Amino acid sequence: MDKQRIRKTLVSIARNPQQSFQIFVVGVFLFSIGVGTILYAEHRLIPSVTRELFAFAGTLVAGTGVLVTLTGYLRLCAGRFLKFFFDE
Repeated sequence: MDKQRIRKTLVSIARNPQQSFQIFVVGVFLFSIGVGTILYAEHRLIPSVTRELFAFAGTLVAGTGVLVTLTGYLRLCAGRFLKFFFDE
């Protein structure tokens, strides 16, 4: 990708930091729900297949939360990246 195309993409992402922050918060919420599900399965359920399925579901939700949070954080960093590299 050339420099202008990268710059154009970053400008479009950096124009709406509120949306990027909302994405970040949703990711943190998903991660918290996933970890809570894992802890619930570990401490409240008797050892069984159901317990393992709860823990697996919690792992999937927490992993999704991490990816969404990372996306939101990188979008928030786009504005700083623009200022540092492109002087905008």
